[in-house]
Amino acid sequence: MNSIKALIIAYGEALSKEIIHDLLSHSQITIAADGGIYHFLEAEVSPQYIVGDLDTLKLDRKLEDKFRNSTQTKIVQVDDQNKTDLDKALELAISLGVETIFLAGVTGKRSDHFISNLHSIERYSSQVEITFYDNFGYGRFYHAQSAKKTFSIATSIGDKCSFFSLSSVKLLFLSGVKYPLPTGKINFTNCLSISNVALEDKITFTIQDGSFLVYHLPEIKHQAQ
Repeated sequence: MNSIKALIIAYGEALSKEIIHDLLSHSQITIAADGGIYHFLEAEVSPQYIVGDLDTLKLDRKLEDKFRNSTQTKIVQVDDQNKTDLDKALELAISLGVETIFLAGVTGKRSDHFISNLHSIERYSSQVEITFYDNFGYGRFYHAQSAKKTFSIATSIGDKCSFFSLSSVKLLFLSGVKYPLPTGKINFTNCLSISNVALEDKITFTIQDGSFLVYHLPEIKHQAQ
């Protein structure tokens, strides 16, 4: 049975229509995180849900009235200021039984928003598979707790990949890249591998006790992963 997939668009930098429509073609549920509604409209699509404190949507009374009277889009207002609009959108998707989430509009614009978004993605990706996209590539957090886990990422030779840990993680093994990383406990201050190069058709790594962020820039046009 195929997993339920959702596209969530936040109010960061817009993605190309080509990428958005590719993600839409793989998604059964569509959610705008408040101002992300504008990116849906630019792609000429109405989302099934608009969620957040709606401070951005309320700035455009005509647009707000349009969607409050819509039978295709449900507005979910959540006023909790201890959570971001992205948090609220992710929680809505999880409550709907979504197992795979594609994120757009989470990079660019204000840096504090992007940093906050990364922390939200890391936190919720322990519950559901989340991939975030920009106009160049895509990123995903990989989690392992007390038991070590091995992951593989399909690549083409020459693809660029960057590796990070926002908190800490034990890197036990990494293969398939030009520039090796030291194994052992790594964190945000001692793990920085930018534009590493794939040497094989996959990159394999084993981690334990934490999360590992991999950002992939494919040589060929990227599609929903």
